[in-house]
Amino acid sequence: MLLSLFAQRSLWLPPESSNLAGRIDEAFMVIYWLSVICFVGIIGAMVLFTIKYKRKEGVEPPKSRSHWLGLELVWSIIPFIIVLFLFYEGFAGYTRNFVPPTNSSQITVLGKKWQWSFLYPEAGYDDKVLHVPVNTPIQLNMTSDDVVHSLFVPDFRVKKDVIPGRYTTLWFEALEPGSYNLFCAEYCGQQHSDMITKVVVHPSLEEGKDADKEKESYADADLMDPSIPYEVWLAIASDIFRNVDSGNETLADVGRTLFEKRGCNQCHSITADSENKKGPPLVGAYGENIDISTGESVIRDDNYLLESIKDPAAKIRKGYQPVMPSFTSQFKNPREYIAVVEYIKQLNNVGGETAKPSSPESTSDESAQPETTNTAE
Repeated sequence: MLLSLFAQRSLWLPPESSNLAGRIDEAFMVIYWLSVICFVGIIGAMVLFTIKYKRKEGVEPPKSRSHWLGLELVWSIIPFIIVLFLFYEGFAGYTRNFVPPTNSSQITVLGKKWQWSFLYPEAGYDDKVLHVPVNTPIQLNMTSDDVVHSLFVPDFRVKKDVIPGRYTTLWFEALEPGSYNLFCAEYCGQQHSDMITKVVVHPSLEEGKDADKEKESYADADLMDPSIPYEVWLAIASDIFRNVDSGNETLADVGRTLFEKRGCNQCHSITADSENKKGPPLVGAYGENIDISTGESVIRDDNYLLESIKDPAAKIRKGYQPVMPSFTSQFKNPREYIAVVEYIKQLNNVGGETAKPSSPESTSDESAQPETTNTAE
């Protein structure tokens, strides 16, 4: 209630185009107007007291109090309540903005000088523009190929650093179909200002309609057109942007090919049976807590899987030996890492159950573990 009293929308803020934008703007405007009121009140009091109590010749100043308990309580308690309220709003907003729903659609983001790539796991291709359906929670799992970038969509009020060698995440739910600017908000080199693309928000396909049949009517359409239903765009784009090295394979299929070519299956079983294997089985190897040799418990998430490939000895699965070498020299680019990670995540389906943690970065650096791609030579 208090928020709505203070939170009059400002002309300088972009439109509220995501489910997160409204509360962020409300908090901003509350802080803004509190600052204005305090500033005007303090400056006004200073001017008033300067004029009223200006020193005059022949006038003795009255004796002032040494202290006043009531006033001291007022200027201590009221600011304390205001700061406590702002802390609550900030903490609640942080948890709301950075803990994605478990039913979020997942898209992998790769930042590289000076462009963005968005990989759609279910379709096995990537695009330079982010396409999402309206009114659907979207979780972006982001990593960088070179330096620190920062993905920023002003209309959605979301911004998060994209860091080499690990995953960070953000999520949003777009409210209206349309095209929105996406920037890099972290200086990343000479052409930093050119690292701009679009987020295209599409409506959902009407219930009962088939995307493969509907795409024929959009054969000549511009894929940047936000009026194209998302499912239709996905069907059309999959024929255009699919990775040429993977044929008609999905991203997980590409990961499976790399998994086998790198010899990962020599030491890891993709079934529950790990007999005669040096590494633990990979079935159900995503989103679960496991024990490591240090006695700690960590979560198998994207960061864990990525670290396991790059630095297998960092966190050794309890009961297994550190026999896996690093595979960084055998991967050509970050897309190959992403593909293998996606394949291991898909192995959950072998057991008929998919485990999905709410956010790969919700755990500490301990959340990357070694045995998921443990291969010994």
